[in-house]
Amino acid sequence: MLHTDHIIPLQNSGSIGDENLIKSCKSCNSSKNDKPLHVYLNDHINHPINPINIELITNNEKLSKFVRFKNGAFQPVTVMSRDGHATEEEREEDIERDKDKYYKSKIMDLLPDFSSIKNFNELNKRYWDVIRETRKTGKIAKSVIYNNMKKWKKYDRLVVEYALRAHVELHAGKKEEYTIGIMRNTSADEAKERMNYKNNTIPFKPKRPKEAEDDGYNYGF
Repeated sequence: MLHTDHIIPLQNSGSIGDENLIKSCKSCNSSKNDKPLHVYLNDHINHPINPINIELITNNEKLSKFVRFKNGAFQPVTVMSRDGHATEEEREEDIERDKDKYYKSKIMDLLPDFSSIKNFNELNKRYWDVIRETRKTGKIAKSVIYNNMKKWKKYDRLVVEYALRAHVELHAGKKEEYTIGIMRNTSADEAKERMNYKNNTIPFKPKRPKEAEDDGYNYGF
């Protein structure tokens, strides 16, 4: 049974007119939720079960008015610049700003799940400071932070805390996939034992280096 979906979500000032309505399956409708169309499509381009049919989207009369496919990604075509005539550079800036805002809200939604970890925000920032050093650009996308934090949710919080601390203090230079490996191969009891300060397994420093605090990098939390 097909559902009627709003191309631009009502929460994002989408209209209830026919030009903003399209038929979709129940799964697509519920998973898109309030995501901007191009964000949802890009998240599903390489979906392992139901990948997006790029040709079908670009050839759809309604959808082609809202998104285009360029340089390996869907981009909104309805974004206007400050003077009403968007240059490519302005359009790219608006796309990134839109994604940044969306994933920042998603990261904030995840934070309560880790509230049992003492000083989690500080630890999380220290962790991403280290991961950022593995990037030539010195930047980390909020979508990467969100997708990794979402993976952490399935592990015991002691394991999450241990893995982040271990990566920061013992495995700088490794990318975020290494942290998932630590979580996957560590039990809660092992994590608790290894974080025992008397054993001094991980000489964790609770504060971020001053240079990291001074650079003002925004991780979305």
